[in-house]
This record gives sequence, C-alpha cells and structure tokens, in this order.
Amino acid sequence: MSLSLTNLRRCLARNKTFTRCISSSSSSNPQNKTTSFGFQTIPENAKESMVKNVFDSVASKYDLMNDAMSMGVHRLWKDQFVGDLKPGRRGPMKCIDVAGGTGDIALRILDFARENYADRETSVEVVDINDQMLKEGYRRFKKTMYHNTSQISFHEANAQSLPVEKFLDNSYDLYTIAFGIRNVTSIPAVLEEAYRVLKPGATFACLEFNRVDNPILGTSV
Repeated sequence: MSLSLTNLRRCLARNKTFTRCISSSSSSNPQNKTTSFGFQTIPENAKESMVKNVFDSVASKYDLMNDAMSMGVHRLWKDQFVGDLKPGRRGPMKCIDVAGGTGDIALRILDFARENYADRETSVEVVDINDQMLKEGYRRFKKTMYHNTSQISFHEANAQSLPVEKFLDNSYDLYTIAFGIRNVTSIPAVLEEAYRVLKPGATFACLEFNRVDNPILGTSV
C-alpha cells in the first residue's frame, strides 16, 4: 500500500476514526491498554521488549522466517513493492526504510534505481529498533557495491519517536515500511512521524500481511 503525503494527512486528520480502525485496543485507563502480539493480547507497554527479544533471536534467519510465513512469496511481493514505487524515475531520491534492519528493501531500492535509471545518487537510511537486525543488514551490505558509500546507512531508532535532530522535518522523498508496522505498539504514532519527516508531495509506502478494510486507506496491500 502506498499513500501520497496528502492522503496520509487526511488519515491523520480523521484521527479518531483512523485510530479506532487500525490501532491497538485500549480502555480509558492507560495502565489497562492492550495490543496484539501474534495471536496474543498483551499489555501495550510490554510489546516493545517482546518484539526486541523475538528479533534478537531470528535476525540472521529473518528471510527464512518470512519464507515459512509466506511460502517464499514475500520475495516477489518485495520486488513488486519496490517496482511499483519506481525509485529513481524522477531523479535521485532520499529514502528512509523503517523496520528495515536486514536491508532487503533498501537493496532493492538502490538496485532498481541503478539498473533502470543509471541512478547512483539515490540513498536509503535504514532504521530499526533492533541492533541485531541492523548488524545483519550491515553485514549483508558489506557484500554489495554500496558498502562504505553515501547511498546506505543504518540507524537504531524507534519508528514511533524518531530523533528530531537526526530525522529532520520535511526531509525524505520516500518512506517505506515492509512487514514491520504490525510490530509497533502505536500505528498512529508511526504515521505521525512518517508525516513529519516526509517532504510535501512525498510518498508513504507500507507492505504488510493484511487486508485493509478502512475506506480512507483503500484496499490495496
């Protein structure tokens, strides 16, 4: 699913409806807020550490995990996801790939721009909350032509509260998040941050195992 920044702004402007449609369930008491984690309902404040523990253990086998979940189709989905975005078509882009620790979306973006548009200036900043995933991504990129270039960088940060001194307002042409939004505690907070860092006219793109029923967002995934 990709959204123009205008459509993302419309989603956020309808915050009450939007939150009710895609956010975690909660009560009026913040101490009783709950969210989903796999097939469990857990306290909201426990999710971040539980997600970190899971990804610490699977970082080097992350692609195999997705192979098992999607019967290998996730690789085709990622190819189409990036292909539909056509990075580089309108010139070099500054991209941020959130929850992208292993770098598979970032590599596809850079390869697509180079192979289709001879673009060696598009850059991707990979952001993940998990240091083990980032280390795996860095290790993989050491095998590519992009290692030690300005086209790729890795940053440990929380998608819900990106450090403003590093991730400036109105600074990115493309924000991608693939198979990651399900792992955050507050989807609305992530989208608020995405809206903050994207330039006017930029694109937000999300790839996820799900069906979108919210008419504000559309029906394509």
